[in-house]
Amino acid sequence: MNKVKRELLRIGMQAAVRWPFFPRSVSWHLKKLWNKNQHELARRLYSCGNPLPYAEDLPQNIRILDLSCTSGFGECVHPCVRYIPEGAGKGGWRYIMALTPLPRGIEYFENPEFLVSDDGEKWRIPQGGKSPVIAPPSSWVGYNSDPMLHYENGKVIMIYRRTEYMGKGASVQLLLTETDDCVNWSRPSVIMTEFHDRRDLAVIMSPALIKKEGEYLLWYVNGKDGVFSVMRAAGGSVDKWSGAVPAEIRGLPQGTEPWHIDITERDSEELIMTLCWQHAGNYRSGRGIAFASSRDGGTVWNVTGDIFEAGKYSFCKKSLYKGSLIKDEKGIYKLYFSGQGEDDRWFTAVKTAVRPL
Repeated sequence: MNKVKRELLRIGMQAAVRWPFFPRSVSWHLKKLWNKNQHELARRLYSCGNPLPYAEDLPQNIRILDLSCTSGFGECVHPCVRYIPEGAGKGGWRYIMALTPLPRGIEYFENPEFLVSDDGEKWRIPQGGKSPVIAPPSSWVGYNSDPMLHYENGKVIMIYRRTEYMGKGASVQLLLTETDDCVNWSRPSVIMTEFHDRRDLAVIMSPALIKKEGEYLLWYVNGKDGVFSVMRAAGGSVDKWSGAVPAEIRGLPQGTEPWHIDITERDSEELIMTLCWQHAGNYRSGRGIAFASSRDGGTVWNVTGDIFEAGKYSFCKKSLYKGSLIKDEKGIYKLYFSGQGEDDRWFTAVKTAVRPL
């Protein structure tokens, strides 16, 4: 499909979403054509070539991961990695990861994937598993994104975000699915819902979950009225949450704001946040990654230590995305994060021997 036809199709699809008087059959047909075009475009772009570019200028402690097993042709973002010492699922995998494909920024592919690894470096879909775990949109215009993982009592819990466009706005939800074998997942259930107009859809982004002293704590990022903040909610279970309140973030670089987060326990007293920040008012490029510490259960966070900015290496020359920090069996920290090169391609890498604070 040439560029002119593709642009006309895009305009028609957007009109069908924004103007409710369009017959449902027309909207459905336009969406099917658009999805087919997106598939064909991505497959054409990735029909040949090296799936792991940019590796030539990286230091030894940073490696781009080969994630070509996913439906995103190797391009993926928003990693959430967990280290399970005793092993998870029927394969006893010590490393598990959720992330979303984003080949050339095509949202249709952004549906959560689940991968496993024995060493945190070589990743694969577990035998019998699905790719993606969460099916792409079908009868509506929207996408799935922002998956996170929590491991408890032999079960892996995945929480992810669904955006469904309707009328003049969109329904934004957090959904939960779980598995005890890392292959068969439960039917997703909704745990949080918000509805917003099209100018204010950056809500309940990048959830992060911790259980402390029998209580579940949930953080996420909200961007309302152009102001981005980290919210904190608490609950007695993973599907019931009390009213969220803003967490305080101290020490972010001047002129920046939170974008995406992940949280892990350093020990019984301290939480560490991996915080992807963006320049206020610039939502497309130049993001960085910082670390923050909290000793009061995640109400107040202090940004300290090194700040990782885009531009240093080719694979993240244009921007960085959400990071996920773990500590392995040797006590070595590993940071999993995504970067965007100047050709707009997104890849996920691991940086070892990270000192978060």
